Amino acid sequence: MSPAPKGINQAQQRRRRGEIIAVPRVIGSRSYWTLNGVTKDGKRYRPIFPTKAKAEEAALAERKRIQREGRESVHLSVADRVAALECLRLLEPHDVSLRDAVRDFIARIEGERIARESRTISACLDEWLRSKQARVDAGERDRKTIMGYRNRSEVIKSSLGALPVATIAPAHLNDFLDSLPFTKTTRTAYRTQLSGVLKFCRTKGWMRHNPIDQVPVPGRERGVVEILTPSEIEDLLDAAIRDKDARILLPVIALGAFAGLRPEEARQIRWENIDLSSETPHATVLPETSKTRDKRFPTLNATCLSWLRGCRQTQGVISGDSKQHFRKGWERVRMMAGWHVTETSQRKAKLDGQPVKPWPEDCLRHSFASYWLPIHNDRPKLAEIMGNSTDVIREYYRKPIKPGVAEKYWALLANSIPNSNTKKYEQKPATHKP
Repeated sequence: MSPAPKGINQAQQRRRRGEIIAVPRVIGSRSYWTLNGVTKDGKRYRPIFPTKAKAEEAALAERKRIQREGRESVHLSVADRVAALECLRLLEPHDVSLRDAVRDFIARIEGERIARESRTISACLDEWLRSKQARVDAGERDRKTIMGYRNRSEVIKSSLGALPVATIAPAHLNDFLDSLPFTKTTRTAYRTQLSGVLKFCRTKGWMRHNPIDQVPVPGRERGVVEILTPSEIEDLLDAAIRDKDARILLPVIALGAFAGLRPEEARQIRWENIDLSSETPHATVLPETSKTRDKRFPTLNATCLSWLRGCRQTQGVISGDSKQHFRKGWERVRMMAGWHVTETSQRKAKLDGQPVKPWPEDCLRHSFASYWLPIHNDRPKLAEIMGNSTDVIREYYRKPIKPGVAEKYWALLANSIPNSNTKKYEQKPATHKP
């Protein structure tokens, strides 16, 4: 037995047994404080404290807890106490506490109630679409986006529409996505929409859990991106220089390949939102043109500036007033540079025995990131420029690129390519005679 502490002898400890008191203990050269009279799960429990003050504070809290719970238990009827003991005996072989059993039961009946009162997937889709339409009406979303939502909603309704949303399980979603006769990219779009709808339902309280987290993404293998070589970028720029629409094509290429803007961001940005003259040249990507609906200010490096300054206009969308006109020019230039952009050109290449060279998805932006990292080696900064998270940057841009190759990419200044006199496209500000 440990020696009796000063002020409390062994006889006093025996008289106070059953009370919750702080007592000192000494084991060899180690001394500490503990509590007498504390139990945990029906067994004696001896917590350890470094000081007497800490131990007495814990003892006081424990006495108050027991006093409080003791008062509450006094009001239990004899029948309730007998029932509690009977439940404990029934649960003992299963190693389950009475509290856990009650919580599990409540969760089950609450789940059944939610399922009974749950809306159908069809009704949830209608409500979700109304919320999206409100954002379109407020100018926060593109009308083309809502059209895609509506088309996919009709397909989802035909398979899952009658199911109560609270009962939807990962198996339902997996079976639906696997049944779609579409490409992996299109099935990924369906999964993305389902994720948004179910998250909306979870927020509204119409379901307890979102099962989409257990459904794998059917899209392309993550971490695999295609980029263009410096010579391929040079061929693309050369084709754009020689095209009749170079004035609207070159700025879009430059902002994607040398500033990292997404294709839609580069096509929709206006010259008024491109600062070429300040000490810190930058583009302003507005929320209405950004995929993430966040405003950001990507800086413009020397390579990008050399192309933009040669095509500078005073105002207007940099890709021109007609989307269709730009689309035709963009298709024409890529085909001039050697890519098979259309299905017709791909079929012709196969018939002629030539290798098919499709245009890689988002390759200008991916090229920017891939060649930027070897020079700057700053993933958080790159994530800020591109409007992504650092995790996304780390996942997609892991392939090592030699600094020498990256330097060739960034050396593609406007005056480094033959016939690249882009100054002829520059719109001079109007001058007024005094």
